[in-house]
Amino acid sequence: MKTIRLAALFSVLTLAACGGASGPAFKPEASPARGYATVYVYRPDGMIGILSSQARFLNIDDRQVARLKLGGYIALPTTPGPHTITSTDFSTFGDANTGKVMASARFTMSTGSVRYFRYTEGFKSLTAIPINGTVVFTGDGEYHFEEVTPQVAMKELEDTKQLEPSER
Repeated sequence: MKTIRLAALFSVLTLAACGGASGPAFKPEASPARGYATVYVYRPDGMIGILSSQARFLNIDDRQVARLKLGGYIALPTTPGPHTITSTDFSTFGDANTGKVMASARFTMSTGSVRYFRYTEGFKSLTAIPINGTVVFTGDGEYHFEEVTPQVAMKELEDTKQLEPSER
């Protein structure tokens, strides 16, 4: 049993060091370009999510824009009008976007506006399964986008790094 606990601890510590955002430190964008608005989406650093070196996909209006890595943010220029952001799941054995929506938020932007959405994941249940001297974790989660005030966002964004935009 000690071997299993040590393997689990080693896995957690190893993965904690690999899955986070690695871009430049947060820097507020200039005011939105004329005729546009800006949406900030960020995922605070934390323990939930360190067991996976992969991250859910961030999409706006069905267009993939980034991976939602721990401690990461992205500023998205948008047009005025209604928009939807979603997080979608990744494939079990690959890096593909399954399209399965885990969380979503609908909102309407006006010209020149700036809005902030925090993405979080939490556990409903977590089960450790010992397999061949190591531990595999499985469970159910809760996934949320929450709009926050500029004051809250600025405080939390201080500890984030820019997410790498998707190529699609």
